[in-house]
Amino acid sequence: MVKVFQNGMKIYEQTVPAGPFKLTDLGSIGYGDLIVEIEENSGEKKTYTVPLQQNVYMIKPGRYNYSA
Repeated sequence: MVKVFQNGMKIYEQTVPAGPFKLTDLGSIGYGDLIVEIEENSGEKKTYTVPLQQNVYMIKPGRYNYSA
């Protein structure tokens, strides 16, 4: 089981198979570090802090920004 928290709120929870995994469906996330909690089948819990930095001036693919 993988849980992701941001600013004290759970924003993601998913059961993943054993072995390496990649989270690609977090969607739009705000500001602040991510706390990733992994619970093994044996009950052991591991917690990681993932620093998050977003560039607020980035434009999503398919969008344009013009100025004159």
